[in-house]
Amino acid sequence: MAALFRQRLRAPETRHAEATLLSVPLADGVVVTCQVRRSIRRRRTIAIRMGMCGQLEVSAPARASMAQIRIFLGTRSSWLQRVISQHQATGLPTSYTDGAVLPYLGHVCQIVLREGRANCELRPGQFIISLPGLATKQHEQQQMIMLELLLWLKRRARQKLAARLALWAQRLNVQNRGMSISNARRRWGSCSADNYIRLNWRLIMAPLAVIDYVCVHELCHVKHKNHNTHFWQAVGQAMPDYIERESVLKRYGALLVAF
Repeated sequence: MAALFRQRLRAPETRHAEATLLSVPLADGVVVTCQVRRSIRRRRTIAIRMGMCGQLEVSAPARASMAQIRIFLGTRSSWLQRVISQHQATGLPTSYTDGAVLPYLGHVCQIVLREGRANCELRPGQFIISLPGLATKQHEQQQMIMLELLLWLKRRARQKLAARLALWAQRLNVQNRGMSISNARRRWGSCSADNYIRLNWRLIMAPLAVIDYVCVHELCHVKHKNHNTHFWQAVGQAMPDYIERESVLKRYGALLVAF
């Protein structure tokens, strides 16, 4: 899924740096709000992306008029509707504050904020985030919460994904050369020509059944380097319900660009 759209500008406009909110109606009558940031650098394109909290962020040259930005967003109506729906389906929060919820292994966990030494701890149904000095500005506090969550999730992903890959490698009697965690924006996993497997750390937010499917998928690439009939036969033999698991995985596609 494309995470970014760009459009080249032709006519120069006035140059001024600003950050504003812009509301744009979509085809189905829904109105979305975008944060527009203008760059004082000599950018030649308008770009849109979804941020970590689900907010839509537009980057535009200082010379771009609001009319040009509106026209650009109007041409991306279908893309906007799709990424908004995907983001909602993942369960990602719209703000990283006390009480927000985040998926972990497919389960909803609530963020509980406490004062103390910077740390993240998992308890049943909760992420306990400790931060020094809770009186900081809300934007700075959200950044600190996201940092602690990212550090914890990536550490846990290394452990959990490595363990699941090793388990399935043993079951399938397949030997890969090694494994590492990736930060890819377009794929959940990969298997290189020399059988080195990389798994996206964001899988830690998906259900265990989905993690296992990605592990099996990549391990089957050790013997079958493309998606031919023999490859899918191997996947189906190892995991008869892989089609259902793949369907669930697709609902988590927004994680690749939003977190």
